[in-house]
Amino acid sequence: MNPILHNPLVPNSLKISSKSFSHSALGFLNALSSITLQDFDDDALDTLDARGSLVLVHSEVMKLTLIKWPPGKSSKIHGHPEGGCIFKVLDGVLTEARYDTSDQLRSQSVLFKNAVNYIDDQMGFHKVSNNTDGVAYSIHLYTYNK
Repeated sequence: MNPILHNPLVPNSLKISSKSFSHSALGFLNALSSITLQDFDDDALDTLDARGSLVLVHSEVMKLTLIKWPPGKSSKIHGHPEGGCIFKVLDGVLTEARYDTSDQLRSQSVLFKNAVNYIDDQMGFHKVSNNTDGVAYSIHLYTYNK
């Protein structure tokens, strides 16, 4: 399957073809950096409100997910093998805790609106949390190194 993104919920700046695909999430840094929450229409945000996350694209080479983080929501400690994960805080404030491969805390960062981070298993694992009283939104792009 060619990873041209035809989903109408996906902003145009993330619509790429296999010719420009690098198999690393870092290859999407410029495109992801330009995305804002306002790029998503009401249908996407309504679905997000109902489910908490919305997979916009899932192919053999990538997955693009929009996530709503209510106060107190947290992921588990997890890794991102192969092509890694790049994510951007679209609105609100998130906290990213980074761990070594034995799940020992190495660092913790507060990520404000428009912050962009990258992680893969060579860097360790991470956990993302909303430790504030407000709602936060983020977009995550995962690639699979084929």
